[in-house]
Amino acid sequence: MPWMEPLIESTVATLRADPKVAGILLTGSQARGDNIPGSDLDFWVLLTGVSVRRFRAEQQDGVWTEFHFRNLVQARELMRQNPMELYSHLDGRILYDEGGKLAELRAEAQHLYDTFQVLEADRRALAQWLTSAKRKLEAALQEGNLLKVSFLASTASWKLMEGLWAANSKPVPPRGAVFAHIHPLETPLPHDELLQNLFEAEPYIRAKTSLTLMDWVLGRLANSVEGRESRV
Repeated sequence: MPWMEPLIESTVATLRADPKVAGILLTGSQARGDNIPGSDLDFWVLLTGVSVRRFRAEQQDGVWTEFHFRNLVQARELMRQNPMELYSHLDGRILYDEGGKLAELRAEAQHLYDTFQVLEADRRALAQWLTSAKRKLEAALQEGNLLKVSFLASTASWKLMEGLWAANSKPVPPRGAVFAHIHPLETPLPHDELLQNLFEAEPYIRAKTSLTLMDWVLGRLANSVEGRESRV
């Protein structure tokens, strides 16, 4: 939002005055351009050397503002240990980059994203969870228990998102970035229909859509496991 720019600029000026700050990245919805009234500001701050600082959050002119601090070693370790961290670099808007290290991190994040593979243990654990959830949801539908159907469909929604990204061999994004990153993925239904049926429809349609997605994800995960085992 244009009215946020003065606040962003003043925050960047304050951060740049700190000699230990080597780079500033605007992340989150403000960087992606899908922010709405009430959205917060997220800054990812690169520190020099081995400097370490804790996460900080505060109100600035009525806007909730969060600061995530990393040195270069931490940044690289986090991208490999927590693939969700890749989206900070892929979606982020570089506001200051002394020495070009943020540009280097973005290139590394893109490579890790392009070559990402779900760990076999994570793939199997996800398949087990979805198989169990599918049985419970089918039983609730057969019983005709509207409350249980609605509850199970709701509690399965995030695991279904994890499964959808895993089936596409991509790291799951942060919750706030799901809708921004779902469209490039292959899905069993058109994206708009899938999202509306999962989150806006009445409980039985949500449940049926959940089962459709569960079957599709489980099939993709099983094919991937079989493909890997056949190459061993």
